[in-house]
Amino acid sequence: MAVGAAPGPIVIVGAGLAGLTTALSLAPNPCLVLTSGEFPGVCASDWAQGGIAAAVGPGDSIAEHVNDTLAAGAGLCDAEAVHRIVRQGAQAVDFLETHGVRFDVDDSGHCDLALEGAHSRPRVLHIGGDTSGHFIMQAIVESVRQTPSITVAEHHIALELISHNDQITGLTVQHGETVRTIAASAVVLATGGAGSLWQFSTNPAGAFGSGIALGLEHGALTHDLEMVQFHPTALFAGPGPMPLISEAVRGQGAVLVNDDGEVFVDSLAARDVVARAVHDQTAAGHQVFLDARAVRADLADHFPAMMKACLQEGLDPRQNLIPVRPAAHYHCGGLMVDARGRTSVPGLWAVGEVASTGLHGANRLASNSLLEAVVTGREAAVDLLANAGSADYFAGQPRSVVAPSPEHVASLIQRHAESWRALATIAPLMTNAAGLVRDAPGLQGAIDFIERRYPSNPPSAAVAIAVLKSALARLESRGGHYRSDYPALSPDEVQHTGMAAQSTARSAR
Repeated sequence: MAVGAAPGPIVIVGAGLAGLTTALSLAPNPCLVLTSGEFPGVCASDWAQGGIAAAVGPGDSIAEHVNDTLAAGAGLCDAEAVHRIVRQGAQAVDFLETHGVRFDVDDSGHCDLALEGAHSRPRVLHIGGDTSGHFIMQAIVESVRQTPSITVAEHHIALELISHNDQITGLTVQHGETVRTIAASAVVLATGGAGSLWQFSTNPAGAFGSGIALGLEHGALTHDLEMVQFHPTALFAGPGPMPLISEAVRGQGAVLVNDDGEVFVDSLAARDVVARAVHDQTAAGHQVFLDARAVRADLADHFPAMMKACLQEGLDPRQNLIPVRPAAHYHCGGLMVDARGRTSVPGLWAVGEVASTGLHGANRLASNSLLEAVVTGREAAVDLLANAGSADYFAGQPRSVVAPSPEHVASLIQRHAESWRALATIAPLMTNAAGLVRDAPGLQGAIDFIERRYPSNPPSAAVAIAVLKSALARLESRGGHYRSDYPALSPDEVQHTGMAAQSTARSAR
């Protein structure tokens, strides 16, 4: 059965900050937002603790923020992209405030700016201490609900993209027991990260890089998938997503110590440096703790999320050391996009963590992710409005999308279910082979195992293999990627790694 007599709406896959910013910026033009759970639901944006980095404080400058970002990115940033995104920091803050976000202020009524690792000065705007993401998302969700042009479809899982003449024209989605096709004038992937591919992660459960998988199936190019940022201070508690201990706690004076009470690293160094130092301590048989007992600020007022997580584990950080370990936190690599959010596949845009914009390079500067989500969401919307609604854009597109056959539907459902089941096997394998320390035998062994174990190549396996192959291809150590067999920076010109799976995409007929 054909769906839609004319090209469909702009469809946004994902309801985090990047996806909803795109939707709000498209208004009053209609769009459809697909979310795999309830709305609002669990997403990495909601869990973001630090806030949004922007050079808006007295004495700060765009140039300083750019320099800090470039330094953290360890030579792999796109300098033009860094300048473009960072210089829009004030506009991003204005956008959020326009949509109801109210940042914390100091006693004089100015924004209260926090200091986080690798920033040269305090420049992180926050709300409610370490619950910034939650309050930002609350305001943005309420704004979406008040915007008639935005339709949100809950419990819709994107199973595949559909193309015609190598251009994306729709997608196949599952809603409960029903699988159907949706025609789209354009598709925007805003699906978040891939932390669930690792055993220890701060990401919501099931964040295995589904958007990357969707893109790879259509031959979309990727950049630097090996660049995964491991946050050094996740609360070492039970299984499942690990509570994050905000970097801002260290900005207020907390320090990392081992079980001998020794301070072994500059606690405000770049995240890759701190995370590997923690890893080295645990590899040497030490336990690692965050000591927040001397923090000057009131922990309950400034860091309520941390307090809640610790108290649930029977720890009072005002009196007890907090056990921590590194955990997969943010995917700096992703689908390669240009300054307009376009991937290498016509009709397909990507915003937020699923995209590789050039901002983060080899290691994300703290709190630059929410900045990127807002800026790139707005930029993509401008491009979508200028192009996806034009008559020229639709030239050659089919006026309908053909529904998949029952056999294909069964295959899609089976692959999606297998993708979830595979995580139990893939996550510990990725932790060992593609964690903080990597080498060729471990990476190749993991590739071989996953390819043998999952010959149908379900999405989680496809993304894991792409990450592993990217890590195997980078014969150096840089930022979040450390090779024990290539421990130094390459003496050659800095290169990006790129992956593009052979397209097995289904086309409209």
